[in-house]
Amino acid sequence: MTSPIKISLEKRTRSVQISLEKHNITKMPPVKVVSVFDVSGSMHGNFATDKSGSSRMQDTFDRMLAIAAKLDDDGTMEVYAFDTSAYRLADANLSDYGGYLAKNIEHNSRIGWGGTLYVPPIASIIRDYAPSSQVAVPDAEPVAVPEEAPSGIFGWAKKKLFGASVAESAPVIKSPPVNIPAHTAAPPTTEAVTPATVLFFTDGASSDADMCARLIDKAHKDNLPIYFHFVGVGSNQTSFAPLKYIASTLPNAGYVAMNDLSISDEELYASLISEKYANWLKSHANAK
Repeated sequence: MTSPIKISLEKRTRSVQISLEKHNITKMPPVKVVSVFDVSGSMHGNFATDKSGSSRMQDTFDRMLAIAAKLDDDGTMEVYAFDTSAYRLADANLSDYGGYLAKNIEHNSRIGWGGTLYVPPIASIIRDYAPSSQVAVPDAEPVAVPEEAPSGIFGWAKKKLFGASVAESAPVIKSPPVNIPAHTAAPPTTEAVTPATVLFFTDGASSDADMCARLIDKAHKDNLPIYFHFVGVGSNQTSFAPLKYIASTLPNAGYVAMNDLSISDEELYASLISEKYANWLKSHANAK
C-alpha cells in the first residue's frame, strides 16, 4: 500500500474511532462489516471512473473500508451488489483501497444495471450470516404504484439505457410506505453469529419495501445480530420514505441521508455511528 493511501486510510480509521469514543465505546470485539451497493441503471454514473481511475462511489467505498479496518477482526469487508437480483462479490481488504469497484462492479459483465429490489440482497445477507434462520420472503402487497412507461422514442431510450422499464426503476411510493405487522416470531437462533453491520447504499425507491421491512423485522425478532444502515444517495430524499420509516420503527436499522457523495468523513462517520447504533453495538457486540 503506497504511503498516501496508507495516510488516508489511517486518517479515516481515526475518524471512525473518534465517532465511537463520542458514545463511550473504546473497546470493540469483532464485528463483520458488509457493504451493499445499488447497481440499478440510475446509479451507473456514480461508478464511472475519472482520469485518475477513481469514482465518487469508490471514494465512498474507501470510507467503508476504514470502518471495516476498525471494526472487523481481519479488516475484510464482504461486498454485495443488487439491481433486481443480488450479486455476491469478492471480499475486499485494505489492498483494495482506491480500486475495488472498477474491477468488481463497473466492468463486471454479470451486472446488468437494471431495476431496484431490496429483498434479494437483504435475504441473501441474512441467509449467509445465519444459515439456520431459514429466512423466507414473506407475502406482502407491494407499496409502490409504478408510473406508466413513457411511449415513443423516450420510452424506448429509457429502457435501452437502463435495462429496465420505468415501472422497475422509478416507482412512485404511495403512503403509507410500509407496514410492519405483528407476527409469530420463530425461535431465536442458537447458532454463534458474529454481529454484522450492513452498509446499504441506494439512490431510489423499491417496489418491495414492505417485504424488506418484514425481513428486517423478522431478523430482529429472531434475535439475529445484524444491523442495517440504509444510506440514501442523492438529493431526492422523498423517495426514501420507506427506508426512513423502517429505521424509525425497527431497532436493528438506521437511515442516513447522503445528498452529496462529497460529504466529509467526519460527518459521514458521525451519522453512521449514531447513538442508536452505538447502543445496538453495546447490547449485541458487547462493545465497551
